[in-house]
Amino acid sequence: MSSVFVILGLLVIFFSPINFLYVKISYLLNFFLVMTNKVMQFISSLPYSSIKGIKIDLCDVFLLYGLILCVLLFCQKEKFLPLLCVICFAFICKEIFIGYKKYSQRILIFYNVKPYWALSFIKGGDAVVCLDKRLQDFPSMIEKQIIPSLNHYVVTRTEMKFYDEKIKMLELEKMKICILNRNKIFLPDLDFEFDYLLNNSFMNIAEKVKAKEIIFTHHHENQQTTPQIFIINASV
Repeated sequence: MSSVFVILGLLVIFFSPINFLYVKISYLLNFFLVMTNKVMQFISSLPYSSIKGIKIDLCDVFLLYGLILCVLLFCQKEKFLPLLCVICFAFICKEIFIGYKKYSQRILIFYNVKPYWALSFIKGGDAVVCLDKRLQDFPSMIEKQIIPSLNHYVVTRTEMKFYDEKIKMLELEKMKICILNRNKIFLPDLDFEFDYLLNNSFMNIAEKVKAKEIIFTHHHENQQTTPQIFIINASV
């Protein structure tokens, strides 16, 4: 249909001085555009009309093009069969490697969803997502900022946990995470050791707490930019 649109569009421009033809062709062009949009909307409304979560990297691109080329050449000459088998074997090895990498991954992600807080811990193909309870009112923020990172690490099972904004401590797989939210908190309450401090406030208490790493989700005095996510390879 795109070819039809181009031809009719050029005819509309060409016959624009002739009002009668200009109106008729414009009506025809508009009719085809509307019908095409309706057909596309119908297709998109069908179940399984699109497939999500497919990730093709540069290596996959070369292997796919090589596979297509070998299939075309094999249809003409059978001597390309060994090369075809080699490419298929390379695909299998790559999938085995990705599966092993997925099984062994341990990743802790802090999200910049100010003024709220969110983090996720990925273990293999499972993920535990801890969220500020107030994010329940903003599902689009979860869909756009959190779900894509889980898809990137090929997470197959996700558990969402929502917490009250007054929460101060989380423990995930022996990792202690202190959450300093925008609400007031007394520094003596932080007089214990923990692994990560999620500083979602404007309080600069870096020198007054005992944390292995401090994650700022707001602009700070010594911070030029604020990244969207903070990824930490958690050796658990």
